Amino acid sequence: MRASPPQNRNLFALCNTFARLRAPARAPFLPANKLRPSSPNCLLRIARTLVYPYRSRGHRAARAHRSDMAPPAPHVLWFGPVNGFQVKGATAHGATPTFLTCTGDGSDGQPTCADRAEAWRDAAGRRLPGLFKRAKLAEAEVHRLYLGAFSAGGQAIKRIALHPEDRARVHAILLADATYTIEWLDAKRTTTRPIEGFLKFALDCIEDGRLFLATASATPNKLYPSGAQSLDGLRRGIESAAGRPFADASADPLWEGLRPPRSALRLRNVILADFGAAYTHGQHATLLAPILWPRAIASSESPT
Repeated sequence: MRASPPQNRNLFALCNTFARLRAPARAPFLPANKLRPSSPNCLLRIARTLVYPYRSRGHRAARAHRSDMAPPAPHVLWFGPVNGFQVKGATAHGATPTFLTCTGDGSDGQPTCADRAEAWRDAAGRRLPGLFKRAKLAEAEVHRLYLGAFSAGGQAIKRIALHPEDRARVHAILLADATYTIEWLDAKRTTTRPIEGFLKFALDCIEDGRLFLATASATPNKLYPSGAQSLDGLRRGIESAAGRPFADASADPLWEGLRPPRSALRLRNVILADFGAAYTHGQHATLLAPILWPRAIASSESPT
């Protein structure tokens, strides 16, 4: 067999010696007379010795570094008679929403939104631990929690927001025509009692800057208050408890490209928007929420 050119033998010998010095356990010494181009395993063995172990370790280190540096992904929980196809985009950046579908009257043959929330209640009065178990989430892994609701879904969130420990775990509440109540405050049925859970969370937001966004429509609710009437009752309750009024927010960039709300009010990051008859009840979820939620979240979390 024809011998390898001297320069090839020298190159192979040099590489093999280097490999032996760097990783002797992985690169057994090969005599120079065995290093021929006709020996295909030679270069492969050297390449594996010199490149792959270090490349693998480097990649593992890089992945670990990225994992350490990356912020925890947010969690979005949606409540009400709605699914992901209907409200695509109504979420926080980087989060895939979990949907807990429910109705206000049990017409789907399942427990109502209110019944579900009551089932999550533990002996201490908290509901989030039971909710996390239902949603198959480890409580310790939930770092940034957003709660969203459409229609009767608000019945679940208002109960979650009753307990101070549960409220403290929630980064934002976003309601798409979900501020319904059956409690009138006066005999003439012109003013509603403020919804306690929403009231408490909104007051927290005024103090610490978290986000509470609620849109409402004038869609009739049988003999009960409409979403808009309930929203106004909440507004009155917040102003009374906070000792300061809302400011007009009709010129807020949130509404850009939309039919303007009949009433838009803001007190820090508590935003109440009554759209009247401009959008149907369902459009608050399918049309408004995918536009307004990302805008409101970005606005509330902006350093300015």
